[in-house]
Amino acid sequence: MLFIILKLKLLKFQKCTYHQKAKKDYECVRKHVQSILVSINQPVSKISNEKIKLFCKQFKYIKLLRYRSLELEYKYPNSELIKTSFSTPNDLIAWYIALRSYNKYRSAFGKYVGSEEATLNEDTDRYIQLTKQFLSKFDCNITDFQIIACKELIKTRGGGIAAQEIIVKQYTPINNTYIFDGISNRSQVWEF
Repeated sequence: MLFIILKLKLLKFQKCTYHQKAKKDYECVRKHVQSILVSINQPVSKISNEKIKLFCKQFKYIKLLRYRSLELEYKYPNSELIKTSFSTPNDLIAWYIALRSYNKYRSAFGKYVGSEEATLNEDTDRYIQLTKQFLSKFDCNITDFQIIACKELIKTRGGGIAAQEIIVKQYTPINNTYIFDGISNRSQVWEF
């Protein structure tokens, strides 16, 4: 019984100590944020106390990310990563390839694949050709069936990513390219 009482007192002491430290850290960060806001002629209320508290709670998850621009990704793609990922079973690189081809199609023809029912077959053929051209840069090959199957995946990407962010309420930025497979609830990040 004495052991349980001592254990409870120790837990209470630890909780109190950590709570006090968190409060002290919050006050320090809040004052620092306010001094920065004042120094750049911004109102102190521009960043709310709730946001500062959230920052303090999430501080241990902060990472420094060095991004490559989309321009660099398109001009100098990481060919080796694409080749390796493409040959790995269950890798989500097929989504990336499908999306890149989809963007190329939109840029080249000024419309989305299948946006007009009358030209669906022609759109599909053009899309397949663009995808094959894209893959040829990386010495990768894919069958027409695989390309057509990827189009179905494109439809779920936006909703899947948005839903995942809403559900988990994460505020961590994604470094470079993020693919989310809403069907199998998988995601992957590449730094191209």
